[in-house]
Amino acid sequence: MSGQGHILIEGETLTLARRLPIRWDVRCEAHLAGEHLSRRRLALQIRQDIWRACQNVRGFTPLVSVTPVEAGYQVAAGGMVAVQHFPRSSIVARLEDILSCSENQRRWRRFAAQRRSAA
Repeated sequence: MSGQGHILIEGETLTLARRLPIRWDVRCEAHLAGEHLSRRRLALQIRQDIWRACQNVRGFTPLVSVTPVEAGYQVAAGGMVAVQHFPRSSIVARLEDILSCSENQRRWRRFAAQRRSAA
């Protein structure tokens, strides 16, 4: 494990997780337009925003998957929740807000602009 967590690569999909094995207790997906972005850097920024928004949810551990698709990237964001009862609809609403925010998307794209030897 690196300081960033676990990085799993299955085909073209890069998944960033703090703990293994991964389990998607909550999950939202979005398409992010852009080309030549580092999947790792993109996942790091998205996970950071998810953590900030959900850090007060007891037992929450963020997960982010990034898959290149035509005209951009398919992003899955969510996480594992280590407690039986948690505010699922509230977490999903937060995730949707984060993923759909155009300001967040611009910031993520700037940070993930492809650099030499980036994943």
